[in-house]
Amino acid sequence: MEPNIEDYTIGWICALQEEYEAGCRMLDEEFDGPEINGMNDDNTYVYGRIGPHNVVIGCLPRYGLSQATNVAKDMVRSFPHLRFALMVGIGGGAPSPEHDIRLGDVVVSVPRGANGGVYQYDLGKSLEVGRFQHSGHQNSPPSLLLSAVSELQRRHNDPRKPDMIAENLVRMQDMPTFGVPQSDSLYRSEYLHCGGADCSNCDPAALIGRTARVNIRQVTVHYGTIASGNTVMKNAAVRDKYAGDPNLKIMCFEMEAAGLMNHFPCLVIRGICDYSDSHKNDEWHAYAALTAAAYARALLHVVKPTRITLMPSWAETFDKTLNQIKEQVSSVSGATDRINKHNQSQNRLEVLNWITPLEYNAQQSDFFERSCPGTGLWFLKSEEYQTWMSTAGQTLYCPGDHGVGKTILASIIINDLLLRSMDDMNIGLAYIYCSYLQPREQKPADHMACLLKQLASRSSCLPMPVIELYDRHKTEKTRATLQETLETLSCVAKKFSRIFIVIDALDEYPITDGGRSKFISALLALQSQTSINLLVTSRNYPIIKQRMEGSRTLEIHANDMDLRRYLQERIVHGESKILQRPDFQESVAEGVIKSVNGVFLLAKLQLDSLLDKKLPRDIRQALESLPSGSEAYDRAYEDAMTRINSQGASSVQFARRILSWIVFAKRDLSPPELQHAVSVRHGDQDITQEDLSDIADILSVCAGLVTVEEHRNVVGLIHKTTQEYFQRTYMRWFPDANSVLIDTCITYLSFKAFEEGPCGTRIAFETRIQNCPLCVYAANYWGKHTYNNTYFIDQVVNFLKSTKKTSSAFQVVEATKIPWREIGPQYTATDMPGLHLAAYFGIHEVIPKLAEVGSVDLVDWRGRTALWWASRNGHERTVALLLDHKANSCIGDSESLAPLWLATYRGHLSVAEILIERGHAKDIDCRLPTLCLAAERGYLSLAKLLIDSDLDIIDLQYRFRRPLLLATEQGHSKVVKLLLENGAYTESKDGDSRTPLSLAAESGNQEIVKLLLYHGANVKPRDSRGRIPLWYSIKNERDVTQNEHEAVARILLGAGMKDGSQIEDEIRTTLALASDHDYSNRQPNLQYEPWFEDEELKSRRSIGLNMLVDDPAVKRCSHYPGDAMDTLISFVQDGSAPYQGSRKDAYYGAFPGFLDGALRPEGLSCGRSDFFQSAYEEDDSMSNCICDKSPDGWFTMMYGY
Repeated sequence: MEPNIEDYTIGWICALQEEYEAGCRMLDEEFDGPEINGMNDDNTYVYGRIGPHNVVIGCLPRYGLSQATNVAKDMVRSFPHLRFALMVGIGGGAPSPEHDIRLGDVVVSVPRGANGGVYQYDLGKSLEVGRFQHSGHQNSPPSLLLSAVSELQRRHNDPRKPDMIAENLVRMQDMPTFGVPQSDSLYRSEYLHCGGADCSNCDPAALIGRTARVNIRQVTVHYGTIASGNTVMKNAAVRDKYAGDPNLKIMCFEMEAAGLMNHFPCLVIRGICDYSDSHKNDEWHAYAALTAAAYARALLHVVKPTRITLMPSWAETFDKTLNQIKEQVSSVSGATDRINKHNQSQNRLEVLNWITPLEYNAQQSDFFERSCPGTGLWFLKSEEYQTWMSTAGQTLYCPGDHGVGKTILASIIINDLLLRSMDDMNIGLAYIYCSYLQPREQKPADHMACLLKQLASRSSCLPMPVIELYDRHKTEKTRATLQETLETLSCVAKKFSRIFIVIDALDEYPITDGGRSKFISALLALQSQTSINLLVTSRNYPIIKQRMEGSRTLEIHANDMDLRRYLQERIVHGESKILQRPDFQESVAEGVIKSVNGVFLLAKLQLDSLLDKKLPRDIRQALESLPSGSEAYDRAYEDAMTRINSQGASSVQFARRILSWIVFAKRDLSPPELQHAVSVRHGDQDITQEDLSDIADILSVCAGLVTVEEHRNVVGLIHKTTQEYFQRTYMRWFPDANSVLIDTCITYLSFKAFEEGPCGTRIAFETRIQNCPLCVYAANYWGKHTYNNTYFIDQVVNFLKSTKKTSSAFQVVEATKIPWREIGPQYTATDMPGLHLAAYFGIHEVIPKLAEVGSVDLVDWRGRTALWWASRNGHERTVALLLDHKANSCIGDSESLAPLWLATYRGHLSVAEILIERGHAKDIDCRLPTLCLAAERGYLSLAKLLIDSDLDIIDLQYRFRRPLLLATEQGHSKVVKLLLENGAYTESKDGDSRTPLSLAAESGNQEIVKLLLYHGANVKPRDSRGRIPLWYSIKNERDVTQNEHEAVARILLGAGMKDGSQIEDEIRTTLALASDHDYSNRQPNLQYEPWFEDEELKSRRSIGLNMLVDDPAVKRCSHYPGDAMDTLISFVQDGSAPYQGSRKDAYYGAFPGFLDGALRPEGLSCGRSDFFQSAYEEDDSMSNCICDKSPDGWFTMMYGY
């Protein structure tokens, strides 16, 4: 029975006849097709079935982005229940040192970093001077397709699985035109085609030599970004530009995809038919179309029909988008105008990637694909989970022991939430997978930014708070602080009706610098502001449980049903025919479930041990003795090692070598790195592809303890407990592991390829890295493995005596820390002597031998000595040995930076102390004297050593930067005290003529202000703009109301009371300057605070305030501004003891010389005499006194002198 029109769920779009024919041959069954009601649909379709899916295939009338869009729009109208489309056809390859793309390969559009999988390279706007600003990133394919791509990639890479793509190729073996052509020629980029239909006239010498592939599969598949445009790419130079761009890494060029990606859910699949250069021809068109179609058919066999039905249809998505647009247009405002303008001028993905490059989509796909179908339902159906979902602002804490499957369950929960929120954009979802393997990537600011990025990306237009945050930082190219991110996240979160956040493995979050505690606090703060729903998985740690107090708790464990499904799935798809017998399936499931106590990892390990057995009796005996309880893990790992040791001697040695590398490497290794690492032997001069062990063999000899983490492209142990086990027991299994790593690294860096010296071009360097992938690890870590190891001294010395090898190795070190495009060949190592490289890593054992060979003061290509490198990197023993060999510490590099300066700058205080104590404290002409640097960094002990060695350096300066100024500016009060006690000049000035007192007043540092005043600092020096320290204390632009600044202002006023006329001038000038800066409404609560004020004086001032506040005459003064009045009243508010004196005396005490300075800046025409005359006409004695212009009486009245 033929399907109805609503039964067609997948669209297949082609552009060429060859693609159309290949696509149609992939159908398992072809139908006549339904009647189409749309009169405006001119497309011709072929209808059919691939596996369980009903597919409609349409072909474009001609090339181009708009044509693809038109065909898709017609498909939407005619087939409203389509869920997504596959763009299947040919494209031009973009080979690079990183991607060995060849004709007949397949490229799939998979998001990488900020790229959505397809990039329209000719979309953007023209700028000045011929520049062009691109804005062509397209939307990502649906997550369902990306998950299927990941699963097909896993199967395709596993040699044990059938070659699904190759099986599909034979569907066209009856058509010779779709066979594999013989020639595959890639010419140098600068060599153009010489004319003719083929390349028979082209020079063979211009061909790029490439080694033959050793493929386990007939078709090689690449995953990454595809470039789409309106014209055919025939320019090899432009091709290489996009392929080499580290932010794009284009693999393929084509002409249709960009017309679809931003309008319809779509995945692009391209077979490579040429190399996007002038040597284009049609020879490979048919076969490339076939390989793309074969891949597409294989992909659809991976996609589950039930998951497709959960996706919204094209028509629903299309109509919803149109309705949203109409609503937004009808309610347009100034805010939305700004958003639209911003979205036109800024690339959306660029802003999202600025927030943070962190993403967890790949991990989610990887973990969920590992889950066994049907598992985790007990959790999803639980009352706790259902209540958590239905009630806003709830936290569900899910603790569990190690190995119970917390991470896989988290992926099941996230997938459930994804499906629930798929059709409702008002529901926000964000998640984070913590991992002990990635401590550098786990910081509270980065993770909160990741949550912000995920929520912001839910809408097609970026939320206004995100735009404002980006605008604040884009000019200075800075990143948002944690507080800024939290504020923005809170604003964005309020736009959603509900928000679900899932945090997995919180126990693996680094505790360094309070990271985990800060992260939890940030999450709880966000929840208190926005009522998010938070779900956390973790080991059962008391400290985390305490922070989750008051939350709902649902403990994670593997229930028997989940374990049974998992075991049966593995047995059915395994290779043991014995275990597949029904009787054994049941007994194995029962025995394992009984012993593992709800732990998935133990179930895996114990099943691995059973799969290795070949006799039924051995399986029965093993089932009877399966370990359980607290020692189960160690027993399971012991059994795994027993299985490893029961292999042949060669396999045992190979497995131990693999485990040595994985356990003891300083970072995770990629599959190619590990392949090279375990294949190198002592004395090798090079290694070829034929010498490498296959990754499948590496996995197979390790008894299931090693796995490939595809989302990170690294090889690692299966679980954190595995690492912990080997860290406890490594002396038993591989006691010489570090020696293996040292020998391999030194051997690798001694290859003939490195005897040629550093590379002179980027292409040459990248080719070297591609051919020798382990050199990046070896160059950066050989010294760390060698440190304090004397066994390999002779081998290390022989390596270090070859300057070409050491220079080649150091080029890798520098170029991997700073991208080549930023440093270029002129900054890479051209001459890095072995002595310098030993000093760089602190290999002090070889220093005496190398120092005997040449000058200890030999400089490298940038004027740096071995002592310079040892000091820079903080190697104390190496520094001491070099000084023993008479190394000169006064030799600076090309920027005149000496060893002492470098050690101080990088915080290696013990090295700096060695240099100073040995009499090497002299500065050379550098950017900043060492004492200045120590003062700026707050290194008290180092500053004392420097001063004790040479007192004359106390006031050295560089561009107005003296030690006292720098220490004051950074708030290092102990260093300030040390400098002052040793005679530092208190009136030194910076480039704006500010003294240390002004800097201390600006920062509100009371302690430093008092220190400076105690040592005689001038209280009223003026800077280049006439500002005094008092101005800085009350006009600090960061926050003029802070208490510390008010306290400093009171101290400064009190310190200046010895001369009444001068302090009156200070007050007048300060407030006059304040009026120029519009601070009239932000006057701080200032009070005079003399250094030696007694209680009686405080009382006199207080009574004056009380009388003023209650005096009707003051209240009748209509021309007195309110703000200034408040300032005057608060000016003396610091005491309450009663004082029996005349009103006149009290008023004098309350307003000492303040009126002219306070009133005139406010625009008041009268002076102090007029004010008092109008306010107190009945008090002749007071009025007469005030008319006296001398202020001396007022200050005497108030301060007693």
